[in-house]
Amino acid sequence: MELEQSPGDSEEDRLVARVAPAGPSPIFFPYEIRGETIVLLCHEVVRRAEKFPGKLIPLCMGSPGGSFFPAIFFWELVKDMGIRLDITAYGRVYSSALIILCAGERRRASSTTRFLLHPVFLKLPPAVTRGDLQREDDFAEADEDQLAKIVGSVTGQPVARIIELMHQRTHLDAEGAKALGIIQEVRQIVARQP
Repeated sequence: MELEQSPGDSEEDRLVARVAPAGPSPIFFPYEIRGETIVLLCHEVVRRAEKFPGKLIPLCMGSPGGSFFPAIFFWELVKDMGIRLDITAYGRVYSSALIILCAGERRRASSTTRFLLHPVFLKLPPAVTRGDLQREDDFAEADEDQLAKIVGSVTGQPVARIIELMHQRTHLDAEGAKALGIIQEVRQIVARQP
């Protein structure tokens, strides 16, 4: 990268400008979706968005899924703050991890990435009343609806279709995810020669 030299620029300033990246470096997120992992991801995404306003923030992710609430929190934060994410998925993107992926302005996946849509599971204590069970079922239904709305907003698919896919426990490869509209591009992984 060539820079114009201004009078008064120190040699150190010119050296730093030559070796510093032009944009943000990738964030790596290969974790289960939990409160503490999402807090760390939010912090890093916001930090880079403040350092590089208006730029796409690269995020490399893969996750077995996890809790819905932290994933929805991340999605809403990114959308509310206008943070632009360029997300590449690797490995697997299951369940609530789809919400993280859907926060991306650009969404790609390696050709070997696998995706899973499934119904929300109930987390019940050992002793449950019928009222507790009904309340938890209502929460699960609301989470499913929220996930379906988020996925539907990027795919153009109706919410009812996304919920149907969830209840069918739909597994997708990268090409299937692209056909559904979850990702925009499939990247071929090629082993580098030594």
